[in-house]
Amino acid sequence: MTSIVDEKQRIEALNPNESFMVQAPAGSGKTEILIQRYLTLLGGVENPQQIISMTFTRKAAGEMKKRILAALQRGLNNTPPESKHERQTWELARLALKRDKNQGWRLLDNPNQFQVLTIDSFCAGITKQMPIISLMGGPIDVVQNPDNLYRETAKRLLSKVESNDETGNKVRTILKHLDNSKTTFLHRINQLLLKRDQWMIPFFDKFEINDEKRNYFESVLTNLIESILVDLSNHIPINYKNFIEAAKFAGNNCKINNPDSPIAELALIENFPGSNIKNLKIWKGLAELTLTKNGDVRKSINKSNGFPAEKKQQKIEFINLLETLTEHKKFTQLLHQVRIIPESTYTNKEWEFLKSTLL
Repeated sequence: MTSIVDEKQRIEALNPNESFMVQAPAGSGKTEILIQRYLTLLGGVENPQQIISMTFTRKAAGEMKKRILAALQRGLNNTPPESKHERQTWELARLALKRDKNQGWRLLDNPNQFQVLTIDSFCAGITKQMPIISLMGGPIDVVQNPDNLYRETAKRLLSKVESNDETGNKVRTILKHLDNSKTTFLHRINQLLLKRDQWMIPFFDKFEINDEKRNYFESVLTNLIESILVDLSNHIPINYKNFIEAAKFAGNNCKINNPDSPIAELALIENFPGSNIKNLKIWKGLAELTLTKNGDVRKSINKSNGFPAEKKQQKIEFINLLETLTEHKKFTQLLHQVRIIPESTYTNKEWEFLKSTLL
């Protein structure tokens, strides 16, 4: 039976007397560990309501409850599973079922005893129990469509623009970055709140951002960009190497006629760029030369792309080269992705804006 590399850590995470934070990529078994820990706790509590599991969404809460029930139902089977981690879940489920029988919970018949909640419903439950202390007054309900609340929150934040305090300074900095568009400001704040599950937990951690961390953030960004460029370099079609001469031709023409175009960066190209961050502008130039704004392979080219009208032969040859790329979807998808990759370093203006949004 194949052993799991982090088997020791997985077992340690089931200790109900200790607290753990589990970080792992998708599909690595994080939810399975949560189920096992829940079953472990079921085997030692006086009643199921003593265990609270919280998620961000109702869908996730429903899925969690469904998997706990499924684990308990599998525990009714006297034949253990073959895989090691499934067998561990099965063993924990059988212990939980034994506790269930002794305590008379009848969990399989009454699954509502499981306190698997969203964070919103958990907080609502607390405020309902303490209406005076919470200052919420009467009964409250969790809003299923909070768009109006998000918009109101954004408007209240925008109203701070004339305040002579730290919040007012930050609102003004963000507005300046958005060309003083109040509409854009309200939209961005609304979108940020819609995706709060992606940033809420790190936000409430002790998170600090200062100028000393600028180099760190830029190095992380550089590594992410270079990982994309490595993938792109590994998918270069053999025949695409014939593009170098045409790319240099287009780059030289753009340098004269359209110097602001990314294609102008190709004027000095001699070979295919590698995955180093310093080659990002070259890749962006190749993407601009090869693809439309929608990511499709170009079917026509003109002076703005580096092929003046009088250069008919070069245009025909390059269009023929472009046609061969339609069979290489992965390469063109990665090349299109490069077009929207930001620079690996922040301008001073961008850094001040970032600090205003995070501090």
